[in-house]
Amino acid sequence: MPGAPVPFLPSAASNEIKKESNPERQFWEDFWNNWREAAYEERVAIIERMLREQPDLVDGGVAFDMFVDLHGQAARNEEWPRFNTLADLLMQQAPAAYEEEKHYFLGWRIENALAMGEHASVMPLFNELAAQAGTQIDEFNHVVEKLAYHGDLASLVSGYRTALPEMEVSSGVVPWGIDEAISAAINYETFLLLEQQPHLQADAAMLPDLIRDKLNLERFTEFADYLSGRQLPRWTLADCTLPPISHEEKSWWEEEDEEEEDPTVVPQYHNLRLLTAAFIHDWHTAERTPYPKAEMARSHIYSYLIERHRGDLAPVDDSPFSQRPAKRKRQKRHDMPAGSHPLCPDRQTLDRYMALLIGFLSGRFHAAGALVEAVPAWLRFLQKYDLLDSKQAEETLASMKKLAADWMKAVKTATNDPLLQANAVKLYESL
Repeated sequence: MPGAPVPFLPSAASNEIKKESNPERQFWEDFWNNWREAAYEERVAIIERMLREQPDLVDGGVAFDMFVDLHGQAARNEEWPRFNTLADLLMQQAPAAYEEEKHYFLGWRIENALAMGEHASVMPLFNELAAQAGTQIDEFNHVVEKLAYHGDLASLVSGYRTALPEMEVSSGVVPWGIDEAISAAINYETFLLLEQQPHLQADAAMLPDLIRDKLNLERFTEFADYLSGRQLPRWTLADCTLPPISHEEKSWWEEEDEEEEDPTVVPQYHNLRLLTAAFIHDWHTAERTPYPKAEMARSHIYSYLIERHRGDLAPVDDSPFSQRPAKRKRQKRHDMPAGSHPLCPDRQTLDRYMALLIGFLSGRFHAAGALVEAVPAWLRFLQKYDLLDSKQAEETLASMKKLAADWMKAVKTATNDPLLQANAVKLYESL
């Protein structure tokens, strides 16, 4: 428990520890009241003095609560190196506190490195985080989406090679989470091979031992054919138009599992998956979009079209991003907006899908960004293979203007990634 002097509080603060029955509680109440009222520079001073003069007061919880506030302010001021210096001071003066919250500090340091363009420092930081993936899977996945958006394939490949063994022996990762990580690792290893050999022939022997025995070889070969461009879409719109859903109420995961286990039962789902794989090749080839970002967009185009078809996305008319539920809940089914094209996004339900991505406790702005930025390229892709006419494509793009405007505002307000913000402006200006 601290003594009477409180040397690390801002000089303007007049609060002193009150002689009450619980002085420690009163101390922290005064401290956090002063912290909330302190400006950015005052907060920096509080952290520096506290770590230099009374580091024993700083445990993991105190460190997190201070630095999570400071990181956003430092990023807005473009003072990423200053934040890193303070994090170094914490690691030196209160190593136990830093170690307790190390996964968050690694995530912040990676964000800073991406913002500053210091890409060489990302991989070692991400490898450190990957070594904790068995116990810190949420932060690991959160950082994965940022790296995918920035196209850092090398770091993703290296990180998953470290993370998978940790996840497979951990009790803190659910089985389906491990399955998703395996799929992601296979994708990134395949993209790495594609970058080295653009006309790659699918050969499981070229993949690392870590994931080779986990492959569905038939699906891998088929998917790789479309990723490499050896196979091109030759479907009609009917081939990719999802069939009417059953009126029987099932959870979305039961329906998805049923279709994914045996694509021959509903071939349109399988065709749609391969169509979106072909889109990765097209977007990467036409615009040099990094494979990881294109794959993240592909996966959400696929999920969005399925969820809209099942009636899981309530259309939004006049309140973009205003309601951001933390998770999907099975409610009554919602019909697709009148005149909707089966492969073409509409603003109302795309808004709802994006709101689910960026909602409270989710915050997946990079995934939402990859999705919305892909829409113009997806429409061009559909036109290229005679799956969408030019009139509907133009109408769709025109309808997206307001969504793009609201997205640009949301990104500026809620994120600190310069690339994400710049791309949001670029998207709006292109529509």
